[in-house]
Amino acid sequence: MWHETGLRTLVTCLARSPNWDTFAVGYADGSIRLWSAATKAVLVTFNGHKSAISALAFEIGRASCR
Repeated sequence: MWHETGLRTLVTCLARSPNWDTFAVGYADGSIRLWSAATKAVLVTFNGHKSAISALAFEIGRASCR
């Protein structure tokens, strides 16, 4: 089971990479975290969106976030 201790915002969307090794998770606070499926750890966090993340998608060869 994945969970982030201390996280106090809702998950608003989720996308998995085509090879299933990374999951992108969007949150109500406007942040996005990329999670490693192998280690169940956050790889990178993106902040700066002004509102909740409403959609995430992976493209073959690169990630795309809206």
